Amino acid sequence: MDIEEHSQIVQLVAVREIVELARTPVVTPIILDLPRWTSINSNIPNPKLGTTDLAIVRNILQYFLDVAINNSLQNSSAARKLAEALNIIDSIGPSTKLDQITVASRQAFEPEQIPLQQLQWIHVKGAINSSQQLQEACQHLVQVTKINVPIFNIWDSISVIYTLCAESVTTSLQAELHLFQFRCIVEILSKHRYLGRDTAVPSTVAATWSDPGEADGNPLLIAFATTCAASKQDKPQIASARYDFAKTVVAALKVVKQRISILANFPPGNCAEYLSIVIVCRQVGYYISLCQRTSGDVIYKMCDYCQELRDVLAQMDINILDAWKTSFLGEGDAVEQVPAFGFSFRKLMTYASIREHFGYVTGV
Repeated sequence: MDIEEHSQIVQLVAVREIVELARTPVVTPIILDLPRWTSINSNIPNPKLGTTDLAIVRNILQYFLDVAINNSLQNSSAARKLAEALNIIDSIGPSTKLDQITVASRQAFEPEQIPLQQLQWIHVKGAINSSQQLQEACQHLVQVTKINVPIFNIWDSISVIYTLCAESVTTSLQAELHLFQFRCIVEILSKHRYLGRDTAVPSTVAATWSDPGEADGNPLLIAFATTCAASKQDKPQIASARYDFAKTVVAALKVVKQRISILANFPPGNCAEYLSIVIVCRQVGYYISLCQRTSGDVIYKMCDYCQELRDVLAQMDINILDAWKTSFLGEGDAVEQVPAFGFSFRKLMTYASIREHFGYVTGV
């Protein structure tokens, strides 16, 4: 990497010893409660549009809006989009034809960005040589964190609120279980025709978190995200915004779109991990990332786009472990796929298996 060309990143790494990014405590946390969410998911019949289906969608959106409000995020873009989506649902009457309401409207689709400083707060630790040094470091960090996180619809909104409001997570097992829960919630919503089909719903979810070995028992930094989800004409716009967001942090990033492999069907930035990695991995150290499919019990290996992001960050001593082979929730052998034909994967435990293996964990 050209040090002079990417001096902003180098400066960020240089202040590692005196500045740490962490989240403020939440008043109403999203707790691990797998019996609740898996029960809702398992009791959904074949997805058919109806009052019951809309009630389930409404209840989940309301839950996340309430969590946002209770944690002083009522003025955030994420909360506003959920409120808009709820207003659409509440406006539906007996004579309303749903095909008159576009999927974009149902999902509150609107390109927007939120300041990254809403996702991370500055805390100072370690030895400070002078007040001027502290002031300069913090000023620089504030400048760096003016980068904006793209948020487009209810899927991004739920991801942001879960990221901000998850309970304290201190182990990788807890992080994976929360990802499984997040996946379950997204899967519930995705089963309803009201929110669309195919590209309009996320195909994967991901979480990235700081290595517990470096946390000294402190809460981990963790972020959740979904695959880009929108109509075929709008989806590339979301992916492009994520790619641009990544480039503002990692100036050396250069994605060459694959023309032969399966990646030819997906634009750079589409992946859930592409967003969660950039949000969390903002200083030198070790991190863990994991991607789960929303339909079908599968853990995916990091795709080539995310692998390139990982390789560039590694040049800055930001090291990311792709946990697809080592996941606590993985079963059986890894299945390596030729890139032209699919993504490498490993089987993801069902909830029944998770209860059998990890029933001692609170919330399982």
